[in-house]
Amino acid sequence: MSNEKRRNLGSSDPRNPGGGTGSTGSAGRRARSRDPDDTPRQPWRDAPPLKVHDEATDAQRQEAARRWSKVTVERGGPASRLKPELRAAIVTLLTLSVIAALYYHTTRWRGLHGTALLFVGLPVTICLAVTFLTRARSVYGRVLQANVIFLCLVSPLMGEGSICILMISPLFIGVSMLATLLVMELRRAFRAQRRGRMIAVGLPGLLLLAAVSGGFESPDELQDAPLRLATSEVVVPGSLPRWRDAVRAPVAIVPHESLLLDLGFPEPLAYCWEDGVLVVPFSEVEGVQGCWRVAAEPLPEGVRFVRLEDSSKLGRWLDWIDHRVSVQDAGAGRVRLVQVTRFRSQLGPRWYFEPLMEQVWRAAHDLSRRCWQASLR
Repeated sequence: MSNEKRRNLGSSDPRNPGGGTGSTGSAGRRARSRDPDDTPRQPWRDAPPLKVHDEATDAQRQEAARRWSKVTVERGGPASRLKPELRAAIVTLLTLSVIAALYYHTTRWRGLHGTALLFVGLPVTICLAVTFLTRARSVYGRVLQANVIFLCLVSPLMGEGSICILMISPLFIGVSMLATLLVMELRRAFRAQRRGRMIAVGLPGLLLLAAVSGGFESPDELQDAPLRLATSEVVVPGSLPRWRDAVRAPVAIVPHESLLLDLGFPEPLAYCWEDGVLVVPFSEVEGVQGCWRVAAEPLPEGVRFVRLEDSSKLGRWLDWIDHRVSVQDAGAGRVRLVQVTRFRSQLGPRWYFEPLMEQVWRAAHDLSRRCWQASLR
């Protein structure tokens, strides 16, 4: 289009009689752009507004999605998601727990909880489940997966079973996770060229890892470790002479009610005398049956049992010295039953295994009390 035609088109506008492309025309165009009445109509602006969802319904839907899609942690600020590696480790651990629980209760329901089907079949089942049913994409998830597979494969080969896996797996996996965290922090510090952070994280981390894993405990120190006491005290109804006679005499074994002993610990089968020695045979656990041979020494308030021989499965885990039972008058037709067991852990680190064994002994104390009570009825 020529310049003349453009001027003619500009002069044909009645609101711009001056026309042209001069200052007057520019002023007119600026005036028209500022005039709201001269804004050209656009069909999409004249259309009715779109229909939106109810705000309350949207809020409820968003709240439900937030609850089910992520786990939030309050940190004094906005909610934050768990890290993918931690979430993967939690999912893996829950999956293995469910599978192990189903297998264990199935074997108990069929009466096979004392056979190799439990102590060998359960680790193999967990190993297969970890291999084929879980996917670990994070470092922590892969470490957890590798630890579980290692425990499930190596324990049966070493003559250990599910009870050993349950006892050692928290320590085994915990130390592995701590070592993984330490290595990752050192790796970040190395990449960032922060030598001070490497020293600050590395030295305390290595010392903590060695202390937690029992790296400072030698076999001789475990053998010469100080004795630990497992003590229980309970007030029960009954007369003082009858209770003192009951704790000194053989009794029948009654079923226990301890969930801890129900995990797979050997259970006593009988309580009898042979040639002046108290013999307590145990149920077979992981191919080992064995028994206790104990000398009983009467005391004014009760009895003291001294271990002569321990060929049971418990002898691999702990070395118990003696067990003292004291019956005291509590008044009002009741007696106070005090049991004290001195033992030494054969496993390290002692800070982990000794409290666990102390709880096992207290469960055994409760079983003894129930046996004596049953003999008085």
